Amino acid sequence: MPVVGLCADSVYQVSKQSRLAALLRCVRLIVWDETTMANKHHLDCVDCTLRDLTGNEQPFGGNVVLFCGDFRQVLPVMRHAERAKVVSITIKRWNQWNNVRQLHAPASEYARTACMQQHGRS
Repeated sequence: MPVVGLCADSVYQVSKQSRLAALLRCVRLIVWDETTMANKHHLDCVDCTLRDLTGNEQPFGGNVVLFCGDFRQVLPVMRHAERAKVVSITIKRWNQWNNVRQLHAPASEYARTACMQQHGRS
């Protein structure tokens, strides 16, 4: 769902009578992959839009949101921005980050085996 001129108060332009709105009201779980690349204002925008469409003031309209990503990888992309500016818009700087329950997935068997083989261990 693209937004033009994204800022902290942005919302998606979704009519409450649209098919998309009807679909979003049926959602109970949102899986957001590569969250580490998302601008924190996108999170606010989705949150505000879902609250508006569902009439539910709980975060994300009462839906469970599973944020996925590797924090050792890519930061959000901002043209001509210095590192401090980019870091300031990351999910970890989001005003709701303290309410996020973090779960750490163990390394996959494939990754563990590949790492061991690379270092000469079996």
